[in-house]
Amino acid sequence: MPFISSITATISQIESRLDRDARYLLVDVKKGSVYILACLVRDMPISIGEHMQCILVTDIPTNTARMTLLASDWSFIRRSYSMEEVGGNMVSIADITFDRAGDWIVLAEFGDGKITSIKASVAFNVVPEGVLGTIAIITTTLATTALYLRRRISNHK
Repeated sequence: MPFISSITATISQIESRLDRDARYLLVDVKKGSVYILACLVRDMPISIGEHMQCILVTDIPTNTARMTLLASDWSFIRRSYSMEEVGGNMVSIADITFDRAGDWIVLAEFGDGKITSIKASVAFNVVPEGVLGTIAIITTTLATTALYLRRRISNHK
């Protein structure tokens, strides 16, 4: 299993540079040689202005990789990233911040023309469900208590 040991060695060497607060991993792997696009995200859906970290890994010797961000309105942003040799593989770590809501496709093009992609949904003003649930429970409890006290007071008159 040289593939697994090669990737494990690479990840262990770049681990300190990765986002430790990320909770979601979006990944695409192509057959043949090693072609990996992995993106670390803190919350899903991604909020406008939120940071996403993408890691490109290949075993093909190359100095650069291109990444294209394709928006739902078909506009795109293209960037080139330098690759460095880590653990026997070529690696690049890219930081991405989305400037508008919608479904985005992140395309990574490696030196020999292979392309990997992931889809990322970006939402406007995302409110975490945990906060809404807590507010709903507290509001319901207070309303029920107020209604109970009101009926109890009106029954004793």
